[in-house]
Amino acid sequence: MSNIKILVACHKPDVCRHDVVFTPIHVGRDISKNTDEMSDLIGDNTGDNISSLNPYYCELTAQYWMWKNLKNVDIVGLAHYRRYFKGADTEDSIKRLLGNADVIMANRLYERFSMADKIALAATSEDLYIFVDCLKKVSPDYFEAACNILEGNYHSPYNMFIMRKADFDKFAEWQFSILREVYGKIRFSSYCRMKRVLGYMAELLLSIYVLKNNMKAKYLSVVDYDGNLILPFKYNIFRKLYINLGFRLFNHRKLKFDDSAVKVGLKNDNIDINL
Repeated sequence: MSNIKILVACHKPDVCRHDVVFTPIHVGRDISKNTDEMSDLIGDNTGDNISSLNPYYCELTAQYWMWKNLKNVDIVGLAHYRRYFKGADTEDSIKRLLGNADVIMANRLYERFSMADKIALAATSEDLYIFVDCLKKVSPDYFEAACNILEGNYHSPYNMFIMRKADFDKFAEWQFSILREVYGKIRFSSYCRMKRVLGYMAELLLSIYVLKNNMKAKYLSVVDYDGNLILPFKYNIFRKLYINLGFRLFNHRKLKFDDSAVKVGLKNDNIDINL
């Protein structure tokens, strides 16, 4: 039996990797319309779980299930039914990669805007303020690392990772303590895309955690089920240079939480923040 378990998040019937290393998990099973067609898969609604919150947490319901219910494994990770790490698909390759790293993450994706703007664009500025406020409240010693990531223009997408289970358990406890606080404060939109805001925030939390704890990350390309690179044009070296130059010249700025309209709005909504 393998001591490595990479869960493959699946929300609908489709082809996905399933072998000694990869185990598909049906995310959001508690509220899914595809339960019968996916009954042969593990569901994220067993044991200690947050399956019913999948519209807000996205693939993190699989991460939560992994944290609380997956035992007797040394290395864990998360992939998607249509996204996998290139070159990290066997026990030997994963162990070799982690021999020189603490965590495997998706290649950094560089944008024209900051990661603070990413959250504001994906949801609202109010959500950004709540996110940072909750992080500062739960883990004030992570605030500087959080500002560093939020002021930058890159992130490691998809909430994918591979790391040792002991390290993951520590990260998961930290991550979900912050997201639980955010969940209790935020006003979720009725739009499907904007409901996913906790998933967007989590894409930054792993980078914040890695930075703060001086973890050594190995960044890998992401491929689909057939091995084709995902969004290859976005990782083009010339695009990266062009994007970074434009960001540094025109869009890079110190993170400030001084928008009076946002603060007054939150106060009127009876949402207290201390930024």
